[in-house]
Parts: sequence; C-alpha cells; structure tokens
Amino acid sequence: MYDDLRCEFPLPAEGANALSYQTKDTPAQFCEQYVIREDGTLWGEEYDTEGQSDRDAEDMMRLIGCATRVNRRPVQVTDFTGKLRFYTFEKDSFDDRDPGAWVEWSSYFVGGKLKEVHLISDTRAARAEAMAGLPPDNRTREAKLNAVFTPPARRL
Repeated sequence: MYDDLRCEFPLPAEGANALSYQTKDTPAQFCEQYVIREDGTLWGEEYDTEGQSDRDAEDMMRLIGCATRVNRRPVQVTDFTGKLRFYTFEKDSFDDRDPGAWVEWSSYFVGGKLKEVHLISDTRAARAEAMAGLPPDNRTREAKLNAVFTPPARRL
C-alpha cells in the first residue's frame, strides 16, 4: 500500500508545500498519515480503532466503518533513518486534454530528522504550457461527470 504525507518543511519549489503526497518508504504502509514538520522532524500518528459500521447494512457495506480511527494523536518518529521519496500526481480527471503533472522529491532522514531534500521531478510547468493554448473547458459539472461515467454508445 502507501502512506499519505504532508510537508511543512519549506520545499524549494513554488506551491510544493500545498500539495498532498504519497510515499512507500515510511514504516507503516497502511494509509497512515505522516508530516514533515517545518523544523524537519518526521511525525506520524497513533490512534485507537472502533467499530462504527452499520450492522443493518448488507454485503460489503457492513465493512464500512469497521475500523474507524479515533483518538488520533501526533507522535514523533525518532527511529527512522533512510531515504524517503514522496510524490504526487495532479490532474483534472474530467478534462481529457489535461496531461497531468508529476512532482517527486527524495529526502534523507537520520533519527527522524530531515538531513537532505532534492527535487526529482516537477512537470507542473510543462502541464501549464500544454494547457495554456487550449480554450477553457466551459462544460457544467454535470456534463463533465456524464462524459466520464456514461458508457460509450454501442455500435451495431
């Protein structure tokens, strides 16, 4: 699986701190939440779980909420040493003209403290350039949803 990561440490690329990232390099790999704080320390969270599923639901719907995270509390990760790559892909799913943008960072931690961070890839400028020459997509939200979720017409 993967974990989610926010970076509050100042990244040397405009707008990069506002993005939400994923990583496969953190210890948990179970959709956990991590933060690289402004001071470069790595934080995760501890939590309790409780069942909040609907006992009257049918089939797979009974599983929703079966292990809801409650009593969330931040915890500093002091025993992590190694490389942590984090990345994101942003795209307008409703606009098939949008090529999307990939942003990826490589960082190195010692004892849960950030020592280095390097930009590996940032295709946001290329995305903006590709989209700049296109006319705006003025379709309504409903029209965009229909374009994505309506199956194509059958050919005879």
